[in-house]
Amino acid sequence: MALRDWGWFVIIQKTRPLIGMPNPEEELRLLEEKANATYGVYKEKLDTKAKLLEEDQIIEEDKKALLKQIESEQGNVSQYHEKQAVMTAKKAELEVELISYQDKLVKTEQKRVQATNDKKELEQETVTVKKDIGDVEMVIQ
Repeated sequence: MALRDWGWFVIIQKTRPLIGMPNPEEELRLLEEKANATYGVYKEKLDTKAKLLEEDQIIEEDKKALLKQIESEQGNVSQYHEKQAVMTAKKAELEVELISYQDKLVKTEQKRVQATNDKKELEQETVTVKKDIGDVEMVIQ
């Protein structure tokens, strides 16, 4: 009987190459943990991406609403500019009217002063004529 036929020798010969080899179950467990950790980070990034996309949509909607509001307000601003232009034109017309009325007032005031002066002169002439008449009556008497 040779050594090769002994049971323990056969077992040693078959298990010798396995000595120092890594345990496949342990390797599988380590790889699974690594995959789970990597998948956790991946899942977290997917969740973050979905959240950011939702926030982006909300921001886009807000942006559209603000643009609509600005557009409508600019429309109001153009109406205000039109009203302002009309008011400015009306103001210019009224200023021209005011100047003409002021000129008319000055002329009327000058005529009133002249009429007052003429009245005074006529009253003085009347007084003089009355004196003359009084003198003539005195002379007649």
